[in-house]
Amino acid sequence: MLSTPSKRLAELDLLRLVAVLAGMAYGWLGVDARVWAMRPTELFGPGALLGEHVARLFFVISGFLVLESLRGRGAREFLLARLARIYPAYWVSVAAVALGAFLPGWIRLGPPLGIGEWAANLTLFQSVLGVPHAQPIYWALWAELRFFLLAAVLAAAGATYRRTVVFMSVWLAASLFAHKDEAVLQALFLREEAPYFLAGMAFALIRRHGPAIVPWGFAGVGWALAVYYAVRPEMRPGGSTPLLVVAAVTAVFALPALAAAGVFRIRERPWLTGLAELAYPLFLFHQVTAMALIPVLRRHLTPWAVVAVALAVSVALAYLVRHLVERPAVRLTRRRVATRAAAVKGA
Repeated sequence: MLSTPSKRLAELDLLRLVAVLAGMAYGWLGVDARVWAMRPTELFGPGALLGEHVARLFFVISGFLVLESLRGRGAREFLLARLARIYPAYWVSVAAVALGAFLPGWIRLGPPLGIGEWAANLTLFQSVLGVPHAQPIYWALWAELRFFLLAAVLAAAGATYRRTVVFMSVWLAASLFAHKDEAVLQALFLREEAPYFLAGMAFALIRRHGPAIVPWGFAGVGWALAVYYAVRPEMRPGGSTPLLVVAAVTAVFALPALAAAGVFRIRERPWLTGLAELAYPLFLFHQVTAMALIPVLRRHLTPWAVVAVALAVSVALAYLVRHLVERPAVRLTRRRVATRAAAVKGA
């Protein structure tokens, strides 16, 4: 969701769009029935909430792209680049939600927050501080941030093939031993998200070094664990069957696997690259759009027309955030990293 590979892969651009559309579908249809004034499954069918699982494709893609971005980078450079991609647009998102919470007719998806709790949300460490997320979707960014911190350990050690495999093995084992009564270990090792990130890293190894038993083994174990976690009754979206959930999770692993193996390939297109670059701001702002527009539009338009209008507004908003916030922040960070590197080299 947040990374850029050394050589852009159009297949991953397309998958990022699939992931963000799935996340938007769940954010618009499944978070709160008050947005539509009725249950989303009554409007859009029993598969309406499967986007919650398909959106985890973001984690697979992040695992792939982060491992690619570690080549030739130290931990400091890697973290600065990642944080520059996360925080500026995230801060704008938190500000938008905070302002919207005071608008008449705004549907709040979380509990009321005080000033200190809004400030805690700006850090993205609100879960550690015991503060609710200002938007439910921020849980995914918290997972991404913890993955980046773990990946920085690998960057510090040097992301060779062997060290990467050792890192993945230790992480997988640690996530398996993080039981329900060990909340700190679960949070640190991302027990239920680790299978997706590890599978993405495995696919990056396959793409770079060719097919081998070890990375395919990680991908297979990741799929099995992801299915096991997803089919539990408390994890299944309302109206979906275990078979639908298994199919959604399998697709999340199968599509990147085909891209890694070279079976699924498409040509790079400027329009596809442009849309893929909007994936992160789209993810951040689609719920803001839903809370602001859907309660009003649903009174005058059909459900699918409401979705179309909300999508158009979300894309326009994401475009502005991408060009006015994200790009300047990334350019500034790159200049600072380059300046520091030159100073270290000349010292």
